[in-house]
Amino acid sequence: MTDNRHDATVMRMMNALYAEDSATAPHDSSKFAQTLLILRSEPARGRVILFLDERDSSHGYAILIPFWSNELGGAVAFVDELYVIPDSRRLGIARGLFEFVNRERPFEAVAMSLEVSPKNQKAWNLYTSVGFEPRPFTTMLWRMPAR
Repeated sequence: MTDNRHDATVMRMMNALYAEDSATAPHDSSKFAQTLLILRSEPARGRVILFLDERDSSHGYAILIPFWSNELGGAVAFVDELYVIPDSRRLGIARGLFEFVNRERPFEAVAMSLEVSPKNQKAWNLYTSVGFEPRPFTTMLWRMPAR
């Protein structure tokens, strides 16, 4: 995402994602614009990928954030958020994201990772069908106090 002409649409989709996925932690939607600004100005920190059609209509978005994995010996593209609007689901859009990342290797990624709600069976089915495997670990989060 190189310019801000889709920012309002992306932020609406971000709100829709958090409204739809009850497994997510509480969020502060006032930070969404900052996320877009930071990732646009510092692309090494991550990317927003829009799912656009030939008419420039948005069908969803993903946020990819890289991190280095000593275990895997390279960068991992973490799918921080993935959202496809309801009317565009089951058309191969999310699958296309994974094909794009595999082909283009943003951040010179050697792997991709993501989190998925155990209750979201459709997402589980998609992710395992493209090659994701559950790992025998639990993700933990510590929200540090504000400074």
